[in-house]
Amino acid sequence: MIQGLYEIRKNESEKLFTMWLDAFHDYPKLAEAFPQMDKKLAAMEATIRFYGMYDLKYGHAYSTDENIDDGIVIVDSEDMQYTTSRYIEAGCYSDGYNAAMNRLTEEEKNRRIAVFDELDELEKTMDIPYPHIYIDFLGVRRSCQGQGRGRKLIHKITEYADGRNRPLMLFTNTPEDVAFYQKEGFKVIGIAKSDKYGFENTYMVREPGK
Repeated sequence: MIQGLYEIRKNESEKLFTMWLDAFHDYPKLAEAFPQMDKKLAAMEATIRFYGMYDLKYGHAYSTDENIDDGIVIVDSEDMQYTTSRYIEAGCYSDGYNAAMNRLTEEEKNRRIAVFDELDELEKTMDIPYPHIYIDFLGVRRSCQGQGRGRKLIHKITEYADGRNRPLMLFTNTPEDVAFYQKEGFKVIGIAKSDKYGFENTYMVREPGK
């Protein structure tokens, strides 16, 4: 529990996922792999529902309040063990996930998986400190952006990480987000670029007390 934030319960997952779908409407990572907007949104929804369920099982999700117009997830690096059995235990293959995937053709389903497989391989080239706390899915509903919600979430998470004397790690896809995190003490440790799918991930770390 992080003081000053609302901890999102698993039975509130639908509210959280709906907010994330709005927040990440223009998410760049899948834009080149899925140039059609309806297909990109289907791939994004499948991704949010799959990894969101994993994060809620093995990590913690927070919002600035119970309305859940914003959200962030943190997961200890020790709990980032992505195996089929853990996916099943977390409920990643939910009805909502399957419905989103069924809006894609078989080729598109394989393409979505290939994007994240490539991401996993590129991530192995990064000099990531262990153990760490991983930040996932920091998002704010578009109608609520510009109100300082993202900054409040990050401030509370950095305080929490400092209290545990652990570095924070994340990756982002836009120069604007890189600048945002740099103001919060994060430093760029590497950039992974996909020549095949056109996305670029900037990996960032914040050491305790920075």
